[in-house]
Amino acid sequence: MSQLLLAGIVGVMLGDSLSFNDHISYIRTKVVNILGLLSRLRGCLTTEAASKIYPSTVLPILSYCDTCFCPLGSTNRTSLERLQRRAAKIVYDFKPDITTEKILENLRWPPLTKPIEKHCGLLVNKAWLEKFL
Repeated sequence: MSQLLLAGIVGVMLGDSLSFNDHISYIRTKVVNILGLLSRLRGCLTTEAASKIYPSTVLPILSYCDTCFCPLGSTNRTSLERLQRRAAKIVYDFKPDITTEKILENLRWPPLTKPIEKHCGLLVNKAWLEKFL
């Protein structure tokens, strides 16, 4: 019998150690491909159009099953936040005179940990209410 080293269950990748490192790596690969495409298309898009692509294509990938791996380890959190900063730079057409933090503020994109914490809180609240109702 052979050992399964990586299993994809409903879109969540689990390694043999049952950590989410493999899932985060899988997410990173998908997002990097989309950001590469966005970067190549950026010259044909306005800032407004480019800023709408991130929440419609990248954010759903980053937030899918995010309650499963909450809280994120520091390495995985840094890795995903780096992707968000890269997306922000692409949307703002790599303007060197503006800091990434200012770009994120202008785009009104919260740090990735905020939606993850919100989703976890909502899930806990839902479970709590169902238990006592």
